[in-house]
Amino acid sequence: MDAKCRQLRRNSRMLERRYKRSKKSSDRQKWIEHKRVRHQTYRQKEQVYWSTKIAEHGNQPRELWQTFNNLLGRNTRTRTSSVQPTVQQLLDYFNEKVASVRNSTGNTEPTTVLSPAVAVLDHFDECLSEDVRNVIVSGTSKSCALDPVPTTIVKQFFPELIPYLTAMCNTSLQQGWLPESQRCAIITPRLKKPNADPEDVKNYRPVSTLHLCLKLLSGWFVVA
Repeated sequence: MDAKCRQLRRNSRMLERRYKRSKKSSDRQKWIEHKRVRHQTYRQKEQVYWSTKIAEHGNQPRELWQTFNNLLGRNTRTRTSSVQPTVQQLLDYFNEKVASVRNSTGNTEPTTVLSPAVAVLDHFDECLSEDVRNVIVSGTSKSCALDPVPTTIVKQFFPELIPYLTAMCNTSLQQGWLPESQRCAIITPRLKKPNADPEDVKNYRPVSTLHLCLKLLSGWFVVA
């Protein structure tokens, strides 16, 4: 880590300590804005590093594949164990974690005082067929087991499906209601770190795989 990144980290810790002492919303905002700048700098440096590596090994297939493996984390050896948490153990752990957070914050007084919002969000503009198409095209072609058809098929038959998908999105926005069939996801536990102990439930994080329709509505909220 270079001097610039170290300085950004020191400044971020300083702003965090200042906010924890003062509990002022203005100090919290400065801390959050600085964290965003710091993480953006990290991402830029990471992109430059890997782009340089790939360019250096452009004419060396062996080194190039090694670089890709390092970038994708394929060279990281993880410890395997025949004893892994059961589905019930993972479910109990995450339920206890959520309940603990709720119990610790349920009766806590607000630590910051934010100014009242002046904007009112009381309606959504209807989305157009082109808006729905752009959201789907800009996303990946990954599919979920909950989807009735693969995303690649949806993209292949855009002309036939776009009117239906557009009407579905607008109806959901107008009624403020999402069908129960779309209120589900496939939860997959993933290790937080490659070398973490797979026997400890605390080392897992839940990853949700959503319906294409739910992702479509979420994408429209972001666009709107």
